[in-house]
Amino acid sequence: MPVIELLVDDPLPRWQADCARRLAAAGAGVRLRDGTGQGGRSWRAVAGRVCQLKPTAAEPEASTDTAPADVVIDLAGRGEGSDRRWRLLCGDGRPLAAPFPFADQWCRPGGLATVLLVDEAGRVLRSAHLSVQGRFYTRLVDDTLKFAALLPALAWRDRLNGIAPSGLPGPGTRRGGGSPWALIGGARRYARQRVVDALSPVLWRIGLVLQPIHAFLDPTHRPRIDWLTRIEAAAYCADPIAHPCHPGEIWWERYDYLTHHGVLQRARLGSAVPAETVDLGVSCHMSFPGMVKLDGQTLLIPEMSESGTTRLFSLDREGHWECLAILPVPGVDPVLFRWEDRLWLGLTRADLDKRSNFCLWYATSPSGPWTEHEANPVKIDVRSARSAGPLFRHDGTLYRPAQDCTLSYGKRVVINRVIDCTPTRFREEVAAVVGPQPDWSTPHGLHTLAACGEHTLIDAKLTVVSTAGLAAKLGRRVGRPTRPPASSHRSPVHPR
Repeated sequence: MPVIELLVDDPLPRWQADCARRLAAAGAGVRLRDGTGQGGRSWRAVAGRVCQLKPTAAEPEASTDTAPADVVIDLAGRGEGSDRRWRLLCGDGRPLAAPFPFADQWCRPGGLATVLLVDEAGRVLRSAHLSVQGRFYTRLVDDTLKFAALLPALAWRDRLNGIAPSGLPGPGTRRGGGSPWALIGGARRYARQRVVDALSPVLWRIGLVLQPIHAFLDPTHRPRIDWLTRIEAAAYCADPIAHPCHPGEIWWERYDYLTHHGVLQRARLGSAVPAETVDLGVSCHMSFPGMVKLDGQTLLIPEMSESGTTRLFSLDREGHWECLAILPVPGVDPVLFRWEDRLWLGLTRADLDKRSNFCLWYATSPSGPWTEHEANPVKIDVRSARSAGPLFRHDGTLYRPAQDCTLSYGKRVVINRVIDCTPTRFREEVAAVVGPQPDWSTPHGLHTLAACGEHTLIDAKLTVVSTAGLAAKLGRRVGRPTRPPASSHRSPVHPR
């Protein structure tokens, strides 16, 4: 059995213990070598509020093998030289274990917390990119360490599967940590943003772009839009998806700030008939009605992460939705697609992070069994992980729309070009970036691109101070009882 030596802090923090357990599960014998924790009194006061830095209650079983280690992974940030040394670094080159990681990034709007696992040659083996937006500093460190604990095991599996490093050079190692004084400016920015968010509910609007979805691959493209829904004070319509078998029929999520509940609705373009609420027999918040037609079947996989599961439905001959498979995973914005001889299910795991990860499962048929990808999460990047609509093909290439939530949730869409997808590997690259236009009535964000025949469905957001929306938020905080969602709503679905 190969041996991996981990340089860890003493006492052993939770994230390093989790890293050791994951490496053992990946087929390695893990040997721990204790070190000394870093930082002075000020850092220890902050670190004491970070769950992942607290000593573990149950240390993982360590290998007794005395053979030379195949790889030494420095989790403690010692910086000692070694021919087989992997290191976890912040994006600026400082050791992740150094005091006050990401303090400088946290104080800047749009900052990015980047963790890089680099090998002895300085090449990046694995990476994670999280937004600082909306996270208090201790929460940011907590979330970042949680993802950092995943990277060594993922890189080790890559090595066992013969997957070479990306070849991208990592930053040069720098000593010391971030500036603790930056936390003062960061705290001011965080408090100011929380006040703005509390006063400004987000309102989404659905539009029909009069060009095909592949037109967005052209960076000079300027969409012509017919807006299908109006802006409301305390509710919105978002996540539009076209029915793959019924031209002109679209589905979407309608969210009501008064009930804090989302339902799926459907209607036909140009119809005067009120939108119909879809009943799938599951009582929970629903959104993102992902639909595809594969192998003659109409498949639906909506987001219902609130239920703790991801469910795949099929439309039977009588027009009823039948549940084919259930994954015990809280999936956010799930998508289905076919790559070569397999059916793939991609989603963001809400129990990891709702914006920064993308995970895969595969099967030979929709009813399963579904097998988890060996390298999950296959992507940890807030800039292009969470889905933004169904995948589409153009000129023989598969593209995956994803959200860029660096600055805020649903800020813009990144179209990824899928290059490789196997049970051990997933690789994609950015093909285009699509953002809202300043002359739109909803110019503050975009988070869905979905093909609709020769047209494209989008949604765009407006962030304004709304008295009704603010009242709804305050009602939730003081425990106002919620009312059940209405069975239908007269949402206009005709171009205007």
